[in-house]
Amino acid sequence: MPRFDIIKRAKARMTILRGWDPQNPKTRTASHRVQDGVTVLSGQIISKVVASDGVTLEWVLGVGGTSLDGVFIAQDDWDETNDVDESVLESGKLVGLDCSGQFEVETAYYKANETYNDGTLLTYDGVTGDVKPITANDGTEVIIGRVTRNIGVKSLAGENSGVTNLNVIDWVTEYHPAVNAV
Repeated sequence: MPRFDIIKRAKARMTILRGWDPQNPKTRTASHRVQDGVTVLSGQIISKVVASDGVTLEWVLGVGGTSLDGVFIAQDDWDETNDVDESVLESGKLVGLDCSGQFEVETAYYKANETYNDGTLLTYDGVTGDVKPITANDGTEVIIGRVTRNIGVKSLAGENSGVTNLNVIDWVTEYHPAVNAV
């Protein structure tokens, strides 16, 4: 079903540049409910936690202290107060692209005022849902990907006028757990 309200977005929706074939999946994804009261937008970093029933899993924004192993990227939107993608509304679940999969994505959810050169290693920025450059490549941080396409931050001006913030980065998933965690 066509979407007519996409011009109301503050940031661009994530674009999957490589690795997604819903008819013949060869990469890792997961789908769960979103925790009550949590808003997740397409392209934000999400992780799994055990729900209050102690059995099922649900998504939360970013990666926090109670998150289970694995870092994912939200494919669609979930916002109880404003907008929910039809596929999420219909199934009651949000699809997350696993950062240990083989995806290349374009997202507007990155920490501002940082340098994103080609090859820059990325990690998650706590519970913000953003990615950010790692501070030191010494094995103390989880690596979830690296910047690609040799452009760093780019503007979608001229391509997408339906959003307020037109800046995005391209990155490929490449999950490496912290091996020397402090």
